Amino acid sequence: SRVEEVIVRTKERIVQEHRKRFLPGNPIVSSRVTQLYDNGACVYFYFCMNYEGIAEPSRVYGQIEAAARDEILLCGGSLSHHHGVGKLRAPFMHRISSDSHRRSLLDMKKSLDPHGVFGVCNGLFAATKE
Repeated sequence: SRVEEVIVRTKERIVQEHRKRFLPGNPIVSSRVTQLYDNGACVYFYFCMNYEGIAEPSRVYGQIEAAARDEILLCGGSLSHHHGVGKLRAPFMHRISSDSHRRSLLDMKKSLDPHGVFGVCNGLFAATKE
């Protein structure tokens, strides 16, 4: 398993991204493994930063969170566990599934949910809301 590598590299990436933005103080980064499997684990990451004096702190936090997600994928980790992909992780969908897979799912959703009631603007369907 590469769980330890994912944890170490993701924490390092968060610290690098924090420094790159010249943010005040030091970030607090921790993780915990909540489930173990034969082929991996479910890992939660926690990240705190001082936002005093930072213009648009939510945007900055989101950028660092996206960089952490990028690192997890680069290490072979998955995009999501039991919480699903949702809106925040939707931009990463192209990295975890092929064009034909995404088209098949979109066609199936259009057939089964022609009015777009279910899964509105979440995951793969985030960009398909008309």
